[in-house]
Amino acid sequence: MSARLTTAIKIGRAARAILNKTRAFPEAQFGKFGDIDDTEHVGVEPMLLALGMELALKAWFVFDYHDADFMRSHDLVKLFRRLKSDSQKKLDAEFKASVAPYHSSGLHVGYSIHHILAQHRNAFID
Repeated sequence: MSARLTTAIKIGRAARAILNKTRAFPEAQFGKFGDIDDTEHVGVEPMLLALGMELALKAWFVFDYHDADFMRSHDLVKLFRRLKSDSQKKLDAEFKASVAPYHSSGLHVGYSIHHILAQHRNAFID
């Protein structure tokens, strides 16, 4: 197996594990004065989801450029813009088909993956 494929698979598995971890968090019981354990994960989910997206974009980059040396950045917009144009179009089309209908924004007429990435571009850092 090539180095780029091995790297992309490892990065992809890490991204999937992070997504699964955030899905496993119990729902926070906001508005209740329960045990601190009920809400101790608040704030962790967005950071983990941003990290998962970062890893997924880096894995895609490895496939695009056949190079295991991916861009060193946490900025989701910069990572997305470094992908090949065809890859950006594929990801945006999938976003519009599978995500946008459930999380639409009345503020943006052409609501795209770029809007989400720009909104959360530094979520992992911040």
